[in-house]
Amino acid sequence: MLNLIGPSSQLHFTSLSQSSIPPLQKYLETTTPSSSSKAHLHTDPILTLVEKLGSTSAKVCLLDPRAPKELAPEDGETFDIFLYGGILGKSNSLNEKSAESRR
Repeated sequence: MLNLIGPSSQLHFTSLSQSSIPPLQKYLETTTPSSSSKAHLHTDPILTLVEKLGSTSAKVCLLDPRAPKELAPEDGETFDIFLYGGILGKSNSLNEKSAESRR
């Protein structure tokens, strides 16, 4: 996944247990050493991270294969954060806070 993100992009893993961070960090460093600095591991949930990054839920794009609109290049100007994956139900709290989705 780190090989696919753009040069100015970052990848944030959220809601991790404290014990899962060291092995995941080691794995990222050994499998994608040149890109591992783009990966950030957090115990915080996504909504807390959105606030810490100085963004709002309106600037979060939920990536959902059932979304009515397709992801387009101009979405990079509209959104600060693209959220992929997660536990079903967590995204619903973002939807309630006006987050849009794309497929």
